[in-house]
Amino acid sequence: RKPRGSQRYAVTVVEPGVKWASKNMLVLGFIILGGLALHLFNFWAKMQLPELMHNMGAVVDTTYAADGVYHITNTFSNPVYVVLYLIWLAALWFHLTHGFWSSMQSLGWNNKIWINRWKCISNIYSTIVVICFALVVVVFYVQSLCGASC
Repeated sequence: RKPRGSQRYAVTVVEPGVKWASKNMLVLGFIILGGLALHLFNFWAKMQLPELMHNMGAVVDTTYAADGVYHITNTFSNPVYVVLYLIWLAALWFHLTHGFWSSMQSLGWNNKIWINRWKCISNIYSTIVVICFALVVVVFYVQSLCGASC
């Protein structure tokens, strides 16, 4: 270090075959936990919690507690929630695409042929799941924009 001073070696090596999602699992995990907390706040706390409190004898308004469409409409009419949910779902897609095939590898259900099949299956499965949930977010947001005319 003495002869070099403050200069360091430039590292330009990228590990071959290592995907972005596998290098960023921690960040994706925090985004997913934040999205889960947001989801619990928007739905569980507004639907299940009032019913639980009511059943325990507390005086709670349960008018809209069982009305899921009401809560979905209210949540996804707010563009901030729409963006947060779409970010959450994107992180979930990366997490699932890596996690599904990686779990098969951890179980030992892979070899040169099957690892590529598991990766393909995980991409298809994760894409279908995330697109279906994202459609709910987008459809309810668009519906809130056009109101009764849609």
